[in-house]
Amino acid sequence: MIKVQLSEAKQQANVVQFQLQEKEKELSTAQLQLSEAMEELNGLRRELEEKENIEREKEKQRKEEDFFWFVRKEDIVMIEKVLGRGGWGEVRVALFQGLKVAAKVLHETIISEYNLSIFSREMEIAAKVRHRFGHHVSNPDYCLNCPEGIDFDCNGLLYICDYFNKRIVVY
Repeated sequence: MIKVQLSEAKQQANVVQFQLQEKEKELSTAQLQLSEAMEELNGLRRELEEKENIEREKEKQRKEEDFFWFVRKEDIVMIEKVLGRGGWGEVRVALFQGLKVAAKVLHETIISEYNLSIFSREMEIAAKVRHRFGHHVSNPDYCLNCPEGIDFDCNGLLYICDYFNKRIVVY
C-alpha cells in the first residue's frame, strides 16, 4: 500500500510539476507580451511628444506671425468727430499712421458683464482675421481691422477700432 501511495504521490508530483511548467510558460508569454506592450506604449509616448513639440513650434510660429499684425496703442490718436451712432455706441474718427480710421466708442449704459463677454468673444474671433489693411494692437484690448461695405470714405481704406473706457478693444 505504501508503494501505491508513493506511486500516486509521484504521479501527482509529476502532474503538479507539469502544471507548474505550463504556468511558467504562460507567465513567460505574458511577460513577453507585457514587454512588447511597454515598448509600444513608449513608442506612442515618443510619437505623442514629437507631435506636441511640432504643435508647440507651430504655435510659436503663429505667435511670431501674429506679432507682424500688431501695432502699439500709442500709434492711435482718437478724434472726437462722430461719424455715426448705433446700439452699441458711436463711431468716431481716429488717426493711425496718418490714415483716418473709424473708431467705435461703446455706450457706457450697455456695459455689463454679459455684453462684455459677447463683445470679447467677437474680438477674439476678429483678432484672428488677417487682412492686408488690418492690424491688431499689442494690447489685447485693442485692434484695427478693415471691414467691408462701411460708408466712410478713407480713399478705399478703413480701419475700425473700438474705444471703450479709455481702452481700444479688438473689433
